[in-house]
Amino acid sequence: MYKRSTLPVCVAAMRRLFHQLPFHGPGVKSEAFDKNAIIELLLKNEKHAAQEALYAEGFGGTASHNTALVHRVTITPAGIYLDGPETESNNRILRKYAAIAISLDETVIVEKIPDVERNGRCFSDGVGTMSESLMHKIWDKLPNKNLMKPTCFQIRYRGAKGMISLDTRLQGDHLRLRESMIKFEGSLSDDLEICGGAYKPLPMYLNRQFIKILEDLGVEPGYFMKLQAKEVSRLRAITANAYNASTFLQRQRVGDVVLLPYLIEHCSALDLDFRNDIFLRDVLEMAVLIELRTLKHKARIPVEKGYHLHGIMDETGILEEGEVYCCWVEDGKRTTLVRSDVVIARAPALHPGDIQLVNAVDVPSNSPLKSLYNCICFSQKGARDLPSQLSGGDLDGDLYYVMFDPDMKLKKTVTPADYPRLPPVDIGRRVTEQDMADFFLTFMKTDQLGVISNRHQVYADQNEKGTECYQCLKLAELCSTAVDYSKTGIAADINHPSVPKSTLWRPDFMAPGPHIKISNRPTDRLEFATEYAPVEAMGEDEEVSNIKYYESRKACGMLYRAIDERQVFDHVKNLNSLAHGSSDVIQHVWEFVKFRSRGIIWQHLREKALGIQEMYDNNMLDIMHQYSEHPSRPISEREVFVGNILGKVGSVSKKQRELCTSMKEKYDDTAAFIIDCIIKDEDDYSEEALEQSIACFAVSLDEKSPHSTRDQPLKSFRYLAAGVCLREMERVPGLLPNSWQG
Repeated sequence: MYKRSTLPVCVAAMRRLFHQLPFHGPGVKSEAFDKNAIIELLLKNEKHAAQEALYAEGFGGTASHNTALVHRVTITPAGIYLDGPETESNNRILRKYAAIAISLDETVIVEKIPDVERNGRCFSDGVGTMSESLMHKIWDKLPNKNLMKPTCFQIRYRGAKGMISLDTRLQGDHLRLRESMIKFEGSLSDDLEICGGAYKPLPMYLNRQFIKILEDLGVEPGYFMKLQAKEVSRLRAITANAYNASTFLQRQRVGDVVLLPYLIEHCSALDLDFRNDIFLRDVLEMAVLIELRTLKHKARIPVEKGYHLHGIMDETGILEEGEVYCCWVEDGKRTTLVRSDVVIARAPALHPGDIQLVNAVDVPSNSPLKSLYNCICFSQKGARDLPSQLSGGDLDGDLYYVMFDPDMKLKKTVTPADYPRLPPVDIGRRVTEQDMADFFLTFMKTDQLGVISNRHQVYADQNEKGTECYQCLKLAELCSTAVDYSKTGIAADINHPSVPKSTLWRPDFMAPGPHIKISNRPTDRLEFATEYAPVEAMGEDEEVSNIKYYESRKACGMLYRAIDERQVFDHVKNLNSLAHGSSDVIQHVWEFVKFRSRGIIWQHLREKALGIQEMYDNNMLDIMHQYSEHPSRPISEREVFVGNILGKVGSVSKKQRELCTSMKEKYDDTAAFIIDCIIKDEDDYSEEALEQSIACFAVSLDEKSPHSTRDQPLKSFRYLAAGVCLREMERVPGLLPNSWQG
């Protein structure tokens, strides 16, 4: 097989064979390990893997010179696990933003300008400017033409990195980089890489650190209780109708790549109740449960009158000290914030001075600042720049929280922390590969932000001074050192005698919640376990195992006890159970598609559609097994589809969050690739996109046996195919009824 196929094809075929073979046990038949049957299965896997590789090459997947085969080793107390090789980008920025790059020709003026500095402070740390002409060139390269066009970008250019904002006073193609943006010299690349942009105002969420500091600054607990109660009411109503459900899924980015919100909304247009579909019902309930648990166990409360925005500097000098210019565009409406006592912060916030008050002002209509939106402009005046006062922020891509709710009334503010800037460690010679490896290993060993945060929460709750107590101030300083490790090389020493130690008693809001039981049987619903194992509930940030919990009298404790997650989730499930009508929703969608597409010939594409479905199912199985903690028990298809691994305690650890993020990225990439296979011919839009989508929808409804004795039949491809099919039909004038709300 290796001689006739490439290494990645062989690896994919063998990996799938491992997933398909059952584990030895009393209920396993010996025929499953018959040599001829295994060879036949392996050859079938090879065929599908080779076909998938051809598709990927057609879309530029394996043809890129920026990819490499990567082997991984996972070392645990139980053993050493080898993984790979898998193709992966040589450059993380290229991997994520390869399509957003512009080559600067000789007509572009690239100018290095000095920073705005005063009193040893840099007011322009990490931010430069661009002309309107250059901005339009960047816009032309943006992959999604439907998104709002940003006026601020996070960029990399040669040895520089940071933000650039529009300055309408610049003529021609002009890029101005400040000295603080230059991280190294020597690169001769002409590519301007776009790493991010201010496409839209991001939502504002509170967390426990923000809530505790705001409480210490005089905000009444009742304010937070009111916000949380409103969010709980919203979650209760998510499953009441299709609009609520689709809006919620879009907001949470659940199934957005596979057009799930679109599908649910258009089921309603067909007078079909999505709640009668078991898979759709479970996906929505799972998404609601994830949000509910985050609300209770992380106090992640949305603030409607607040946003999360990129920070830049006022290049005109019109803003006075303590003033900001803040403007955003949402739903096509431009809003400029004009208000005194606006609350501003940046995460992570542990010091009570990390939250400050500013005055948001407007500027004259002819000011260059009027061309900016979805950002916050800081003044270049004063004794100290404001970003550095907010958890040691700068302007090279940091985002800042802006809250303008008149009910959020601070009675005081605290002087911001002013930790000395530690110079990076100078090793006195050229950096070697061994130095980089040592740096990475030291970071892994000393990355104790979770431990520091836990200790800070405990002392802030137990001490009458809250976050202003000595222990919290010391931990806040230690957190600053830990955050800056990547820049300074100086690690935070949590074992130093001056560092406050962990205690056995913790507030109740830090207690783990009950496990969630997930069955692979499609008729079983999500439910809470009656009890949980405390040892399993411990995360990697825990230092002791015999923790005791007390009832906190502070705001975080009140918020925690105000939510009965079992009762709220039961209400959501009961709403889903009230649906009436046929339970075969997706079959009715197919009957509609079949009726409206009469005369369209698609049957000749059935074989290709089966191949696309096989690719999707194989990748789904790979993800289900790869992200499981046990080789014989893959996670459920629904968990992959939603992008979150349940069955855990309420408070998700950093490792689990990273695992979920990685899993969602992998599934979204897979789903996007599969959709391209349906609607594209190599890189171009296919003339048979509609026919192919109908064929995929048709084959997805065929009852298929599981891929192995360890797996249940997969269902999610039919929902991807249904969404793509309806969207392709909508592109053809007259194919859908006039009443169709597209």
